[in-house]
Amino acid sequence: MSTPIRVSRRWQLTIRLGVSVRQCTVKVVHVLVCFSEARGQFIEDVLSRSQQITVVGRVHGDELIQSALATLDFDVCLLGPNSVEKKYSLDPLAPGVNYPVRKYVMLTTHVTTERVILAHQLGMNDVIDVGLYMTSLNERIENVLRGEVDLARLASISEIMNWLPTNNIAHLAQDEVDIRILIELIEGRTNEEIATTVNLALQTVRNRISRLMKAAEVSNRTQLATLLLR
Repeated sequence: MSTPIRVSRRWQLTIRLGVSVRQCTVKVVHVLVCFSEARGQFIEDVLSRSQQITVVGRVHGDELIQSALATLDFDVCLLGPNSVEKKYSLDPLAPGVNYPVRKYVMLTTHVTTERVILAHQLGMNDVIDVGLYMTSLNERIENVLRGEVDLARLASISEIMNWLPTNNIAHLAQDEVDIRILIELIEGRTNEEIATTVNLALQTVRNRISRLMKAAEVSNRTQLATLLLR
C-alpha cells in the first residue's frame, strides 16, 4: 500500500511501507478548467482519475475566467471554444511567477478548421475534441506539456485543407499525407527532410511527389510549389 506524502505543491514523494522503502518523484500537473458547469464537472471528474493531475479551479463565465487566469497558479488551462473566441478572456497569456511555462488548450465538442486556426492565432497549445479524446485527456495534456503538439503545423494543414477545395488543383491531394508533403514543399524542404518529417521512406516520398507533379502537369518540385502559392 502506498502512502502519498505531499512535500510541496508540485512534487509528490511516495513511500512504500511494509515490504521495502522506495522513493519516486512524480510531477504533479496543476490544471485550471474553464468550461460550462455540467461539462466542466465531467472534465474535472476525468482528470481526478490521474494521481499526477490536480485541478486547481473550475470556473465558467467571462469575469470568473478572467479572474482565475489572473490569480491562480496552473500549468495547463483548459478552455471552451466560446472563451477562446473572446480573446479578452485570454489577455494577457502571461506566465505566472511559480509556473513560468503555462499551456493553453481549447476543448471543443467539434474540432473544425476554423477553430484550429483561431486557437493557433491566439497562442493556444492544442485543440482537443472532448467527445473523441475524453478517455485519453490526461495523456493529451502530458503531450502538450512535453511540447509534442505542434499546433502551428496543425493550423497549416487545416488552412491548406480549407483552401484546396476552392483551388483548381484540389485533385492533387489524395489524403492528409499528400497535404503534409505539399506543405513541406512550400516550405522548401528536400525529399530527405520531408521523409523524416512525415515519417515515410524516401522512395515513397519521391513517388508521391512524382504523382503530384504529374497531376499538376509540372516538370519539377519548384514549379509545383509555385503553383500551390498562387
